[in-house]
Amino acid sequence: MTASALLIALLLGQTQASVWGTVRDSETGTAVVGATVEIVDASRISRTDSAGSYALSGVPAGARHLRISSLGYKSRTLHVFVPVDGDMRLDVALEPEPIRLQSVTARSAGRPVRTETEFGVDRVQRVGSRTITQWDVRSHPGLAEPDFFEALGGQGVLLDPESPSGLHVRGGSSDQNLFLLDGVPIHSPYHAAGHFSALNPDAISRVDLHSVVAPSAWDGALSGVVDARTQAPGTDRVRVRGAVTAASARLAADGPLPFGAGALLSARWGHPGFFAPPGENSYVRGSFSDGLAKVEAPIGGGRVEVLAFTSDNNLRVASVPTRDGEKTDRESDRADVGFDDVQGQNLFRWKSRSYGLGWEKPLGERTAIQARLWRADLDVASYWLAADGPLSMSSRRRTYGSRLILLADGRTSSSRLGFGVERDHTSYFVVPRGTGGLPTESLVESRGEPEVFAAFAEHQRNLSDRVQVLLGLRGSFMAGKHPRLAPRLSLHWPISSSFTVSAGYARTHQWVQSLRNPESLIDNLFNPSLPVAAEGNSVPVAQSAHFGLAIMARPVEGVSAGLEGYTRVLKGLVLVAPATGQPFAVDGYAVGRARAWGGGVNVELAGARYRALVDYGFGAVSYDVGSGAYRPGFAVSHSLAASVGYYPSATLEVRSALRAEFGRPTTLVEGAFEWEACSIIDGGCEVEGSPQEVAGPLGGSRLPAYARVDIGVRKHWHWRLRGRDGVLTGFITLSNVLGRRNLLAYTIDPATGELARLPMRPFSPLTVGLEWSF
Repeated sequence: MTASALLIALLLGQTQASVWGTVRDSETGTAVVGATVEIVDASRISRTDSAGSYALSGVPAGARHLRISSLGYKSRTLHVFVPVDGDMRLDVALEPEPIRLQSVTARSAGRPVRTETEFGVDRVQRVGSRTITQWDVRSHPGLAEPDFFEALGGQGVLLDPESPSGLHVRGGSSDQNLFLLDGVPIHSPYHAAGHFSALNPDAISRVDLHSVVAPSAWDGALSGVVDARTQAPGTDRVRVRGAVTAASARLAADGPLPFGAGALLSARWGHPGFFAPPGENSYVRGSFSDGLAKVEAPIGGGRVEVLAFTSDNNLRVASVPTRDGEKTDRESDRADVGFDDVQGQNLFRWKSRSYGLGWEKPLGERTAIQARLWRADLDVASYWLAADGPLSMSSRRRTYGSRLILLADGRTSSSRLGFGVERDHTSYFVVPRGTGGLPTESLVESRGEPEVFAAFAEHQRNLSDRVQVLLGLRGSFMAGKHPRLAPRLSLHWPISSSFTVSAGYARTHQWVQSLRNPESLIDNLFNPSLPVAAEGNSVPVAQSAHFGLAIMARPVEGVSAGLEGYTRVLKGLVLVAPATGQPFAVDGYAVGRARAWGGGVNVELAGARYRALVDYGFGAVSYDVGSGAYRPGFAVSHSLAASVGYYPSATLEVRSALRAEFGRPTTLVEGAFEWEACSIIDGGCEVEGSPQEVAGPLGGSRLPAYARVDIGVRKHWHWRLRGRDGVLTGFITLSNVLGRRNLLAYTIDPATGELARLPMRPFSPLTVGLEWSF
């Protein structure tokens, strides 16, 4: 191998190895038959045969936990450094543990049910699609805490570097994504003020992102479909996971129920400004929470699932800057302050609720039927101090939907056929607050009730031993609008065992857009969608045409790299920024179009003691409105993310991460505004002011390059509680260890005309906390 080839190999990916051995009785030396051997971190499981032998194949390299358990023996958890390739032998002895058996009533749990992902139409490689698993999130060296949305960053997905306002998928805004939880839509699943995703990481098993060719069962989002799947409830025991950090606490539990059923529960709480000095008006205060409940049970020869999700956010920000040391009225610090009680504060509240009922039944060895009903709600309210006086904004969305799908597998093909209906109720009001805080006549009032009927089909076929093709077509019908067709095509061609080419095209539509202004500086705190429907409001149905190309290579063992590019055109976009500098629409909106293109390179390297990730992206986005155009604030020209995790020992991991962005557009804003990034040492996030007066062209200024280096340490310990294995993990991350002064934006002082720079996070601890599981 040449020196250059060796260097490439050292800079790239991940492969898999095999772990095998025997399990024996520590006292007698006899084989333990039927023992469970599991790689906990990689979801690999095996059971010993009559000779006590086991084998685990396809184990990703890295530091892993090997758990061995059997009835009548004490379970063991071992640390294993799995090599990059080859075989690893590990023989284990279990210590006998006599148990007292109680009377047991056996009941049939029903026939095993295939899940949706077992069908070929779902297993096909779609261009622009990828999966983030529980292990990917927890082992990601660039994350201070596990967060599935942050783990999606890169490969065409842009996130604001310190206070993400959403996922910007391949040139799209954060309001152009569809979020699903076990097939149930959830609206605006975001938190703010130091937290991002509203999905508890302890309750999620994986997240699939479709950024080009999404399943034809879904439309209604221009840019990305984020499909999250919850953890499957344990079948033999109750499992508990949780964490406490400087800013939040979370808890999740799952386990079996009678009659073959299972349940999953999770909850998370946080209070921005909890550690802030009492009475200091400059701190962001409030609360956030999210919760999830799921029950699965065998019914009617199939399996039924009931799901409930909730997310709440309540933030309060000083509407005008205060002098150093100035205090606020203690009564205004109450978490439940109402709009009639506001004293010098901007208030932002949003809550999301989703409920779903699903049923799946196999109709034979190769066919199955799926049915689902859902309701998804979003309520948003704000009290905002505008230049002409305070405003009250209220926004609401109610979505009701149903879907029926028939899936069928053939020897070389797979198909999906389905029907669905979705009805939305949307409303949006902006009302000035008159004398005494009383509401007056509405500035903006919008209502809509679009109902969309859809039929869709997908067919996947192997054209040869290597080439796979996926064809999809979705037809949508809405009263008052002409029918919309959404064709989709994806080709997957493994040229060799180490080189694959994929390409695809998709057309998508969005029936409900947003009246939030993503160019406002408050977007870093206030990030929910403010729905406005295409029906009844002279709002067009937005459309996107998207082409993507991807190349994956594994040139040598342990090497993996990807190269991708895309281009897309978006039409019929509702754009608030050209009409106002307020954080939401107050006097109309513009309708425009956008063009986006870009590409990138991603690299992964995983060895027995390390994991490294590198992602470089480039691109351009232009929004066209009338005769003008502008670059949105998220559309950086170049981005780089590199992170490394290293295990000096089996229980200690050191992480380091670099984040850099170049060509960052921003819009000049006139007015007093102060911003200090969230900091544990300072007690929270500090924000003062109501920025709203645009002082230059949209996206017309350029910020200096952003660069930040973080370093973190994670240490875990094993313990036993009532005969069960438990893990306790402590972690801390230091942010911006090089002390670089990065900028969020520029503002202009109206009194002096001088340019003020809003600094971002200085060198400080980013997070510290404890995680546990047993």
